[in-house]
Amino acid sequence: MVEAEQTESSVTSDTGEYRLLVVPTTRRDAQAISDLLTSAGISTLVCTSLAQLYQELKNGAGAVMLAEEHLNQDYSSLAQFVREQPAWSDVPFIILSRAGHESRSLSAATAALGNVSVLERPVRMTTLLSVVNTAMRARLRQYQVRAILEEKETVEKQIRFGRQHLELVVQGANVGVWYCPLPFGDLVWDAKVKEHFFVAESESMSIEKFYARLHPEDVQPTKDAISLSIASQVPYDIVYRTVSADGKNTKWIHALGRAFYDSEGVPIRFDGITTDVSEQVIAEEELRSAADRLRLATETGKLGIWELDTGQMRVNCTETCKNHLGLNVDDVFEFAELRECLHPDDI
Repeated sequence: MVEAEQTESSVTSDTGEYRLLVVPTTRRDAQAISDLLTSAGISTLVCTSLAQLYQELKNGAGAVMLAEEHLNQDYSSLAQFVREQPAWSDVPFIILSRAGHESRSLSAATAALGNVSVLERPVRMTTLLSVVNTAMRARLRQYQVRAILEEKETVEKQIRFGRQHLELVVQGANVGVWYCPLPFGDLVWDAKVKEHFFVAESESMSIEKFYARLHPEDVQPTKDAISLSIASQVPYDIVYRTVSADGKNTKWIHALGRAFYDSEGVPIRFDGITTDVSEQVIAEEELRSAADRLRLATETGKLGIWELDTGQMRVNCTETCKNHLGLNVDDVFEFAELRECLHPDDI
């Protein structure tokens, strides 16, 4: 079956997934093939039947070698195994055919088993080892692809977990998240961002729609802030007003973001978040308004206001108050000095 000749070295390891499964014609052939491949450093397992071969295949193999004679038996389980392989897998089959004989069973097996190499017996050692090593190298690359796919799947799971965690944090913080491929075209907004812009969750967004929903006074400052952020690689940080389609409602929105660049420094994305700060802005405006009213009242009524820092016993007071006490505007005085400004009968 195999002619004696000097062998070449193997490229495979002796772990289960890299072994060569052999189904020979006779025990003598089995021993000869096993000795030859073992001496070449190729881990070999001789199977006595196609049923055993099928079971061992499920435990892993680098390649399969079988004699053509076994194809007269039922090999439907092997064909099923081939069909059900994962996308990365394509187990190599090496069929040792009979000399000068072209059988229908061989043609059918070649089609059913897929990745098949046919060697006509008798086979030279170097030819056999070359074909086996080539099959093993191909299988090794398949295992490398599997490892890459598994690593990719692990990373994708971690990304999904991180994204889900981020979504929980974002939802709890009432924050909207947006993604914008560059150059600007269609914008990817989550439901919260669309809520900030008075936009239905099902509505698609573009850069034109984005600017259309801004208060007219805030459009150009926003464009300038975006251009500066992308061109200078600085954070995007701006507060603008969004207006409903009917113009009756307005929100104050704080937007934070930044651009992302490829290895050559070309901007490829502009992503960030939005938060509704309407209540904060309104509260600040009311506070400023109250302060203005208080200042007007004190100036009109010539009212002086003072407060005592009980920690340092220092008196802080307005300019009008200092005038009432006969002090200079820049004077800083202690509580004890206040007594000196009072009439003795009033102390």
